[in-house]
Amino acid sequence: MKLCALIAFAALPVWAATATFSQPALDKWMYGAVSGTFGGVRETAPVFGFPNTTADEDRLGQMLVAFDTSLQVPFGLGASSYQISRITLSVFNSDNNTNTLDTTADSFRSHLSTNDPLYQIDADAGRPVEVFGVRLRNGYTALAPTVAGAGPGKYHEQSPFGASGTPIHGRHAYPLGFTPSGDAVDVSDNVTERFEATPWGIAEINGLADGDLIPEGSEYRFNLDLTSPYIRAYLQQALNDGILGLTVAPLHPVTGQSSATPYPSFFTRENQIGAEFAPRLEVEYVIVPEPNTTSAAIIGAAILALGRGWRRRGDFS
Repeated sequence: MKLCALIAFAALPVWAATATFSQPALDKWMYGAVSGTFGGVRETAPVFGFPNTTADEDRLGQMLVAFDTSLQVPFGLGASSYQISRITLSVFNSDNNTNTLDTTADSFRSHLSTNDPLYQIDADAGRPVEVFGVRLRNGYTALAPTVAGAGPGKYHEQSPFGASGTPIHGRHAYPLGFTPSGDAVDVSDNVTERFEATPWGIAEINGLADGDLIPEGSEYRFNLDLTSPYIRAYLQQALNDGILGLTVAPLHPVTGQSSATPYPSFFTRENQIGAEFAPRLEVEYVIVPEPNTTSAAIIGAAILALGRGWRRRGDFS
């Protein structure tokens, strides 16, 4: 038997698969003006911004979604074992023809006052719908796939929104971004704090072009950026942990509680329209288990045996 065949025989198996999750384990409207319980049971999640203000965070209304990936993807194998080729989040529009599609990223500068020296005009119509990761604070350490199964430090669908008084950067679960050097950062207030928040994905809609009105029920699809080593590492760790959380947090500006400015709103899994409008997730992946001592020993023995055989036969094929 040739060396390559012996190594293939000794190596652990490799799995390639696509996992489809038809609804999240939790989805929650993250808005400080409502209770955590209400945010977790609401049928829609409006997402909007109040950029460039010191009174509130720029990304004021957000949508938290998390999927129990352990139901379909083996977990606990080590983060580097998960080689991801695609992750797509889908959320569904609950409004009808109130927003236009924009699939291009906008600089924070385009949200500043026009008389600000850093102001930069947004050359296209609309605002993109952006998605980021999730990070927890204030004593919470992990997302919980169920309310009933949540223990101490677990953040679930009906957990409180944030710390008392909900100060800036006070929400318990916040949208996670990365600086160019890989530092983790809360992007909730990036316009006021004047830094670019690179989204993990920008929504596209099949059959629609930039500037088109978006009908009710349209599927916003976010293909997550796997070229970023920091995003990829987050996603690999999430699959290893068995739960993947994401935050839909755009910067569509509003002018108040009864804003005439349109902003997106998405169906949650609690919607009464139909289960097909719940957020969903698709994961294409390959599992390459890390070599263990047993397989390494088998490969080593195979190499020694072949070496002895080569010396006897003079066969170097």
